[in-house]
Amino acid sequence: MRNTPSHDHCLQDISALEPRARRRWSKQEKLAIIQQTYAAGQSVSMVASHYGINTNLLFLWRRQYEQGLLIPLKPGEQGVALELFTDVLRQLRELQQLLGKKSQEAEILKLTLEYDRQARMRMLGARIGMLQSKHG
Repeated sequence: MRNTPSHDHCLQDISALEPRARRRWSKQEKLAIIQQTYAAGQSVSMVASHYGINTNLLFLWRRQYEQGLLIPLKPGEQGVALELFTDVLRQLRELQQLLGKKSQEAEILKLTLEYDRQARMRMLGARIGMLQSKHG
């Protein structure tokens, strides 16, 4: 089959559909882009179009920003994966609950020991009283 002008045109259209390499945006870049969406006269779709970003992705970044998940790092700092962070928070809550239960158990044991000590003192006092009445 010979390449005709219309055939070349179709090949150019198909090449435009080929996947492009994903662009990675730093937190600082994301924050700068997000800030533009809050500027007067700007919309999320306008800013997304300007940067070639899907509008849904920019809305996701805004949500992450509002939840405090896009905190910029200082040079040299390393970030923590969100999954690891949420897992650590879950473990922290579990440990706090366990600590609360253990604190309650320790308080119950203290009260039990105090009650037992007082009961022994009463029994000892009663025995001393019996001995004194026998010998007195």
